[in-house]
Amino acid sequence: MSEMTLAEALQITRPQTYTSREVCALLRISEKTLQRRRKANRIAYTYEGGSYRYPASDVHRYMAKRFVPEAPASNEKISNEVTSENF
Repeated sequence: MSEMTLAEALQITRPQTYTSREVCALLRISEKTLQRRRKANRIAYTYEGGSYRYPASDVHRYMAKRFVPEAPASNEKISNEVTSENF
């Protein structure tokens, strides 16, 4: 029996599509915002069995384009100090 690679294991457990609720949670947006993005063709989707489904690969690609990594904790402290001094 051969061992499974990490990539193969992830492929088994990762969903092929997401529901609207799952996409909203992943993107941290409301249902209405997702609806607007869907209507503007900014995110890929299909309509199956009365519900919208979003291909996981397209959702992950959308996330990669839209999200900026958080600043390191040390920069956060500096930012808070500057803000409190100015106001």
